Amino acid sequence: MDPCEIDWEVPELSFRNATRASNLPIPLELPLQVLAAFAGLNMHLVVLAEELAVACPTAHSLERFDFICQQVRGSIRDLVTKFPLRLPRAEGLLQEAVENCMNIGLEILHHLLGGLCMQLPSPNQCRESLWCYKLYQRLTKATAEVAVSSHLVQDQLEASVLWQFDAPKAPATLHHHSPPLPQFPSNAEGEVRTQDDLRIKTLSALLRAMGPQDLHMVEVGTHLGHVADGLLSRFPRLHYVGIDPYPGEYDGRPILLGSGDLGDSANFNRTRTRLSRFGSRAQLCRCTSGTVASSLEPSALTELDLVFIDGAHDFESVDMDLKKWIPQVKPGAVVAGHDYRLGEAEHVVKAVHKHLPKDRALQLAPDGVWWWLA
Repeated sequence: MDPCEIDWEVPELSFRNATRASNLPIPLELPLQVLAAFAGLNMHLVVLAEELAVACPTAHSLERFDFICQQVRGSIRDLVTKFPLRLPRAEGLLQEAVENCMNIGLEILHHLLGGLCMQLPSPNQCRESLWCYKLYQRLTKATAEVAVSSHLVQDQLEASVLWQFDAPKAPATLHHHSPPLPQFPSNAEGEVRTQDDLRIKTLSALLRAMGPQDLHMVEVGTHLGHVADGLLSRFPRLHYVGIDPYPGEYDGRPILLGSGDLGDSANFNRTRTRLSRFGSRAQLCRCTSGTVASSLEPSALTELDLVFIDGAHDFESVDMDLKKWIPQVKPGAVVAGHDYRLGEAEHVVKAVHKHLPKDRALQLAPDGVWWWLA
């Protein structure tokens, strides 16, 4: 299939994640255009690298190599002039995210253009064909940078869309030189809750798509209750059950009492106090996920609208959590969780794919959130 003929409006190729939930009043045309621009940029660089690979065996003289190099530079200069597309302006944070994303692409091109033909081996060290090979290496490295950046761009665009959709107050700025997360204000206790807030935005978008109705959710791994607080405040008809054993240890090591770290036993009372203002709508269970699920009557919680798995991250724990709680989610509702990341949480990834139904698409959202529709 010709890459130029890809229909970027096909659902499986469209903007992923929480923003793909049904019935959300989120305009995605502009983010899709930015993502298509990055896909097109990567395609052009790949084609250029292929053409260079064909030309390199003919680089038998300095003049021939210089000609090839200048041709490549000319093609990249054309990309520099064409990449800043004439896109419609958006409002607020989305516009800033779009500008940052386009600047990411331009920075890659300018960096490539500035050093493409410089600092190559001298004529005494190797032949011109090896110079051409070094040039090819630099070009293929740029294609990899664009491919990696496209994932960062997608996260930044979606974070901005979720913020504009869900929050009356948008964060001040987005930065493209660091991981693509907004700088959010601190809460009253001085804690910067960037990751918690992104999770709240994503889960809010999913819950809001279900319409104005009584909602029921379970969160495995409540910690300090930031996510629970954010969702209960936004949805007055949400009924929440949080599960966390607060064992006084984490990953096999003891946790100092009162430190506030994951696993701290003192977090139970602190979280219970935080959620007490929501009355009977919020329940906090100090026990393991399996204990709660096993103690339920068959019909006790079979109508969950959302289950969010964020407990222990070893394979056995995630596997057990999913096995116990997926049957409690009603058809068309959301099975979700946190820390879908290769490397630091690969056991989560393996467990998620073990339980992902064959007829469902796994969706990914900012900050390692994953979900699918039951």
